[in-house]
Amino acid sequence: MEFQKKSIEEVSAMTADAQTIYLKQKEAFESELKLKEIKKVSDLEVKSNALEVELKSAKDEVIKLGTDVAKLKEVKSAPIEQKNAFALEFEKKSNEIKSFVENGGKVELELKADVNYGDLTQTGVLDQLAPGISDIVKKTPKVAQLFSRIPMVTETYTYLEQTSIVRNTQGVAGCAKSFTSLSKEEIGEQKKNYVKLKDTVDICKDYALDYGFVENRYRTLIQDSINFKIDDELLLGTDSTTSTDSIDNVSSEFSASNVDAPIGATIATANMADLILGMATQIDVLGKLGFFKANVALVNKMDWFVQVESAKDANGNYLDPRISKVGGNVFVGDILVVPLTNVVANTLYVMDTTKGNILDRTSVNLTMSDSNGTNFVDEYVTMMVTAKIQFLVENNNANAFMKCSDVAIAVDSITAVG
Repeated sequence: MEFQKKSIEEVSAMTADAQTIYLKQKEAFESELKLKEIKKVSDLEVKSNALEVELKSAKDEVIKLGTDVAKLKEVKSAPIEQKNAFALEFEKKSNEIKSFVENGGKVELELKADVNYGDLTQTGVLDQLAPGISDIVKKTPKVAQLFSRIPMVTETYTYLEQTSIVRNTQGVAGCAKSFTSLSKEEIGEQKKNYVKLKDTVDICKDYALDYGFVENRYRTLIQDSINFKIDDELLLGTDSTTSTDSIDNVSSEFSASNVDAPIGATIATANMADLILGMATQIDVLGKLGFFKANVALVNKMDWFVQVESAKDANGNYLDPRISKVGGNVFVGDILVVPLTNVVANTLYVMDTTKGNILDRTSVNLTMSDSNGTNFVDEYVTMMVTAKIQFLVENNNANAFMKCSDVAIAVDSITAVG
């Protein structure tokens, strides 16, 4: 029960025994209050001491941070000592060298080249060395980028195609009692296997390990090699076990007297641009004016320049307003013209590139190994790059590709007489 303080009058009215009990209770209550006050003061002192410790610690951290900043400034302003490979190796083997001086014996220092291709031709002359390496002129692969890629997950790509079709829709009289439909189709299966293209090059293992740029250069060299080969194959491959199918192989030969779209002797003062547009027209007609749409012409650059881009009339006016440039690309009408170094002079190709695909098995794969002949003993590494690809134009789309094997004769054949 909580202690209740009483007035003097209330205490005077108590009996002697009651007064004794009250005074004892009052003394105990006041003692408890004093103890609580003492404890409160003690707790405050503890907290004060803890706070003082924390403040001292924070102050020490600030002082340390200031010292560290000062040291960083000193390091930043101090010149960095450049050590060559010999100095670094000497420092590394200092204990062994000391032992050698005192006790004799043998010590070996391994001096590895600094990773700087200028070291390969050091002459002692402090020449200014240009960054990078100047490459011999190389072409830019352009054919592969014209086609979509289909990832191959198996060794063989299979597709189904119509091999024959009969459509026999007929008009009939109302309420006809008999009607026989002859519509039908036959489906065939076609298979296409990829062709593996490969190239290798050997490099000294020391160079591969000590000069990172050497390995990088050879990677570029060998990957360029395979990419150039892919572009050549897509254009001129022979469809064999070692060569892909190609634009050249699937294309039909242009004929001015094509039964479905004859254009022989129909164009006044015809030129190479007329031939391209004429071939595109034949492709469109063979595609029933919608199934195929010619969009690209591959030409020999010099043929294109001499016969089209630079052609003028007697008054020096350029002849063909159908030639246009959009974003650096050249068009004749709506046909993109792509000049290539591997299109033989006096030939050209016109096509609908949406009807061709590149079957890509694993893309380009680069591996390195010393397990090739005597490479392990000779300390050489063989870099090998492989690509597993195939060019696919389904049989029913073959007429979307056309070539002209003799541009001069073809232009004469479409030129109107008289």
